[in-house]
Amino acid sequence: MRGCCLGAGCGANFIVSIVLCARWFGPARLATTASRMFAFSQVGSLAAGTPLAAGAALIGWRGMFAGSATLTVVVAVAFHRLVTDDPPGRASA
Repeated sequence: MRGCCLGAGCGANFIVSIVLCARWFGPARLATTASRMFAFSQVGSLAAGTPLAAGAALIGWRGMFAGSATLTVVVAVAFHRLVTDDPPGRASA
C-alpha cells in the first residue's frame, strides 16, 4: 500500500512538472529543462538527509515529521499563489 501511495504522489508531481516545462519553455527546450529540474530535485533529496537526521536526533522523528509537513504546506501555498500555468503574456492553453 505504501508503494502505491508513494507512486501516485510521485506520478502526479512528474506530470505537473512536465506540463509546466512544456508550457513555459516549449518543445525545443523541454528535454533540457525537464532534465535540469529532475537533477536538482535529486540533489535536494540527497541534501535533505543529513539535516533531517540531525533534527530527528535533537527533537525526535515526530517533531521533524511535523516540521517537514508544515514546510510542505507553506511551499504548496506559495506555489499555488505564485506559479502560473503559462508565462506572462501568453494565453492559457
